[in-house]
Amino acid sequence: MTDWSDKAVGILDRKREEKNLRDQVFLEKQKIIKTLGVRLFGDVRSYIRKHVSALEASRPGILVIQKDLPNEMVVWEIKDGILLRLTFDQGTLFWAIGSTEQEYFDVTVTEDGSVRLRSGIVPTTPDRIAEQMLDALLRT
Repeated sequence: MTDWSDKAVGILDRKREEKNLRDQVFLEKQKIIKTLGVRLFGDVRSYIRKHVSALEASRPGILVIQKDLPNEMVVWEIKDGILLRLTFDQGTLFWAIGSTEQEYFDVTVTEDGSVRLRSGIVPTTPDRIAEQMLDALLRT
């Protein structure tokens, strides 16, 4: 081998090691997103159940939870028959009220290893997402 080929082999080995490390980091983040994202979606569903229950106690017959599954929830606004659908799939929480209002929240892992829900670059919390969706449902 020549000096140049020795140098080239070293560069190629470093590039391969760096790619393997990036792939491992990516796969670990995906695993975290999948595991903790489900928990964050569960937190959103819990806040919705709490708010709907409190509203039902003081003003019955306004909102009803029609479906409550690990990856999907449907809330029905009784008076106008409007449905709020929220789903969680592949690290993304999506909610929609008909075709008028909708939003996506991605589960992201921050530099410090914490997991957050983000809409664009703005981080948010499960309780704020629940309130935002229910507010939109009652406004519609």
